[in-house]
Amino acid sequence: MFRFLFRPAYERQCLRVLCIYASELSDEFAWEEVYSKVKSALLKHSKEVERRVVFDGHRPKDVVGDMIVNTCLHDIEMGIDHTYRGILGMNGQSKRSIFAKIVTQQFAEGWINAAELGIANENMKSAIAGAG
Repeated sequence: MFRFLFRPAYERQCLRVLCIYASELSDEFAWEEVYSKVKSALLKHSKEVERRVVFDGHRPKDVVGDMIVNTCLHDIEMGIDHTYRGILGMNGQSKRSIFAKIVTQQFAEGWINAAELGIANENMKSAIAGAG
């Protein structure tokens, strides 16, 4: 109970950033699922988040963005959101859209470079083609 009431600053910042992303991405069909997975991962892996924010000096926005991107990519790689092999269902298309928005935003803000953007897009293409 004490930990719930008095969260560390880095955790509060990351949850605040997730809420900001929620306001930007709430129109996406799969956002609620992605939001709940990322929120539970933030709370479950608090020490890893602490290491990245406090010790490595990354911005909470970048850490949360990476978690959203990884969640979307992982779900698509698992093939859960495919209609057929290489064909995404409605949920998968929404997760691909969320992935693209966050990766593009990270590129625009300088968090990733052009080569990393290309790799991320290639990973998404191969995940779509290979699963289902």
